[in-house]
Amino acid sequence: MTRMILGLLLVVPIALAGCAGIEVNVDADPAVDFSKYRTFAQAPPPAAPIRNLPGYSEIRGREIQERIARELEAKGYRKVARSEAQLIVAFTASGEPRTDVWKDYDWYGGRPVATTHYIAGALAIDVFDRALKKLVWHGWATADIFSLAEGRKKGDQALEELLRRFPPGRSGP
Repeated sequence: MTRMILGLLLVVPIALAGCAGIEVNVDADPAVDFSKYRTFAQAPPPAAPIRNLPGYSEIRGREIQERIARELEAKGYRKVARSEAQLIVAFTASGEPRTDVWKDYDWYGGRPVATTHYIAGALAIDVFDRALKKLVWHGWATADIFSLAEGRKKGDQALEELLRRFPPGRSGP
């Protein structure tokens, strides 16, 4: 019994830490001079409901758009009408339900000791050059970002980290 409790104390926090992290990636067109851009407009948010994302709604979509606009404006970009914008910014979201089960292996062959249900969600931001009609920057974050419990906080962290990496070569506002 003591061995099982000690095993739980060692294994569960490590496993939970693994699913709690937010993975962020970006990809940018190396031929683009991002210093020439000054204005942006936003594409409409994805319509709700999105399959497998119970934490996403039209309200959440508007909140994400507002957060993107605030972050870009803090970096010196100006929001304008779509017909005047140099950049068009869009976001997408997706998710897949997941269940993690940890077992304590002993001479009985193993018993479930912890189960976690979550949404393995992804939030992606795409930035297009309106005049060239091409994608110039793509960032995506994956984690439990749209679950009903902690999703809003993790989603906000993912969005913040994504926008911290825009424009390329710039790590902060």
